[in-house]
Amino acid sequence: MRTNKNFFLALMALPLFFAGCDKDDNDNKQPVSVVEDGFYVVGEATAIADLTADDAPKALMSAGINENNEQTVREGMYEKYVALEGGKTFSLVIKEGAKETKYGATLTLSDTLREGEQPAIKVYKGALTENGTLQVATSGLYHIVLDLNKDGSLSDKLILVAPVEWGVRGAMNGWKFTAFPAPAFSKTAMTYTLTESTVETAGAFKFAYGGGWKIELNTEATVKANTNLGAASADDTKKLKAGGSDIPIARAKYKIELTWTLEKGALGNSFSYAVTKTGDLAVLDPATFTYSLIGNAIYDATADTLSNWNYDADFTYTGKESNTYTYEIANVKLGTGGFKVRFGHDWGKSFGFTGQEGNVITLSTSGGDVSHASTATYAKAILTFDWVNDAETNIKLTLQP
Repeated sequence: MRTNKNFFLALMALPLFFAGCDKDDNDNKQPVSVVEDGFYVVGEATAIADLTADDAPKALMSAGINENNEQTVREGMYEKYVALEGGKTFSLVIKEGAKETKYGATLTLSDTLREGEQPAIKVYKGALTENGTLQVATSGLYHIVLDLNKDGSLSDKLILVAPVEWGVRGAMNGWKFTAFPAPAFSKTAMTYTLTESTVETAGAFKFAYGGGWKIELNTEATVKANTNLGAASADDTKKLKAGGSDIPIARAKYKIELTWTLEKGALGNSFSYAVTKTGDLAVLDPATFTYSLIGNAIYDATADTLSNWNYDADFTYTGKESNTYTYEIANVKLGTGGFKVRFGHDWGKSFGFTGQEGNVITLSTSGGDVSHASTATYAKAILTFDWVNDAETNIKLTLQP
């Protein structure tokens, strides 16, 4: 009995011994980073303090897209949209296996960007330095672009931090710019809202910030970052991506929302949008519309000289059959160059080349310039289209000798 009692007491002691060991291990346990290799935006100014934070993967920058090179990934270029709190610091941290290197920069405001298709804003720029931090003055959403200058296109390793004022460009404003009201600041999610946007002419639109399409990273303009969001593809208009396709929109009144959330992966992963129809507009009569040829291949009939995208050769409405409308111009003289068909003497809606069979050219709102390789006079230019759901479809331009 004595032996059994001692054995029982020994067994009772074992769990206490093991429990004590587990407690000691937990007390001494250090945070372990499980994030993948890459560049991260972290610090007091952001929602992610460092790479040990639970949401650290959301701070990972995505591969940078060079807008100047057919929207392809540029080696050594990284991008991310991040909400930054003004007056507080953040850093760029590169993780390479077990090694982590922190980068900062002294940021200075550039001149206002207005040349070409750049946004009309001031951006922070600086050269990367190790073991430093960065800081902005005003809280808001920022587009951060990092370029390690691996091919020597830039003067140095560059960091660009652009304040983001989102808006829409497209059928609702003649491809000009309408800014969203600023949302309440948050480090993790913000929604931009236009409560009423009127689209008088069916067409398309995109989201852009500062009224531009791209930012140039070097004076030669060979490296550029997109400042716009479009549809992920013509077949998938529900998802967004930087430099994406035009988003179709019908004629009506709308509420338009764009939501940013701090997310990992491609830039488009951080954005979603909603377009909600809020009202109808008066019924349209295409017989009252004005369409015209315009381009540097179009001769100005009043001066018999080539114009330079500043002269509209107007079509005349000649009638319709069923739902097909027809417009004509007599004695059209064309030279070498390009042209398009546009609506209402404005670029809010225009039609460009998508195909050709003989002297019949197929047009669409997403088409490019129609090329003309010689000087010739045509007896008639005939424009036809089917009118469906307040929009032109099956658009054809016939150049009749």
